[in-house]
Amino acid sequence: MKATYELTIKWFDALINGRIEELYTYMDDNILWENCNVVEGYNDVIPWLGTYHGIYEVKKTFEIYGELSATENFALGEISVDGNVALVHGYETNRVIETDTIYHADVIYRLKRDGEKFTEWKAYWDTAEAIAAFNKKKQTM
Repeated sequence: MKATYELTIKWFDALINGRIEELYTYMDDNILWENCNVVEGYNDVIPWLGTYHGIYEVKKTFEIYGELSATENFALGEISVDGNVALVHGYETNRVIETDTIYHADVIYRLKRDGEKFTEWKAYWDTAEAIAAFNKKKQTM
């Protein structure tokens, strides 16, 4: 459990502080990344949602996120560890760049460790605010 907790702390420290290349070093080459289920006609407006396999696909989701959204704040909450699995509560404040609209995401992350790397990363969150932020039309002055 200690190894899982320590890896989780390293992971989120890198994520929160924008050290994304370091974050990739904590991922298994074949990591499974699930960021909510995509529901066509509902949350598919958020282009980085879905299931991805391997670091290459994870990097692509980060690139897409970085082009379309910006993290304004990330607060790390409770961390619970059971063996090689960590559950982490995070609270994000993000901005959709195109609409200049803020949305909040109250997220539960599930990370599974095998050896020194995470092999699974799942995020569970209510996408309603993000959907509204993406769908909002820019106000013209």
